[in-house]
Amino acid sequence: MKELYGVTTQVEEQVLFQISYRTDVTTNHVISYNGLQYKIVRIDTFEGYKAGLTLYCKRIVFSAPLCYTDNG
Repeated sequence: MKELYGVTTQVEEQVLFQISYRTDVTTNHVISYNGLQYKIVRIDTFEGYKAGLTLYCKRIVFSAPLCYTDNG
């Protein structure tokens, strides 16, 4: 009997990026870093100062390997 099945795994990775202050960054943007992409979910200024921004980001990775078994 031969079977073919798939398993889906979802991993959520949260990352903080600290950048210089900019007025054009929104939660509609995506950050590319080391070949990976991160969705900006929140933007925080440090106590309202225009010196820098902390970007709260999430990366979701979907992995769906196929497995093949031969039971005889």
